[in-house]
Amino acid sequence: QINTITSNVLNIMCPLDEYTISITEIKTSVSSLNAHQSYDAPFIEILNTYSEPVNLRKIVFEGLVNGTISHASSPRVESGQYLVLYNADIGNITCVDCDCSKSDGILCDNAIYVPCGVSFNCRFDTSMDS
Repeated sequence: QINTITSNVLNIMCPLDEYTISITEIKTSVSSLNAHQSYDAPFIEILNTYSEPVNLRKIVFEGLVNGTISHASSPRVESGQYLVLYNADIGNITCVDCDCSKSDGILCDNAIYVPCGVSFNCRFDTSMDS
């Protein structure tokens, strides 16, 4: 009985969720070739390949992006949906060249865009630029 109690306590105190996500694109620096410089921020694009939604409130990033994304417009990324983190300290992003449905003509409908920077809980490590 102690094993059952211990297991239940651990699941409450230290819940472990396993997600399968894929990093599909990384842009670490501003491109001098981009015609729209204000839409040229570094970003990371992540695809939720897991069969269930991923809870964004439980994710902590360490590396190119550091911190949490609790300020995201949605608390979760659905299965098959993209999560795009971008460096808002440098600018914005656009998906005019992306092969996706865009209601506004700029950003993909099947993605959640999350700014990171001085005003947010996540920041890009600008020393990682290559």
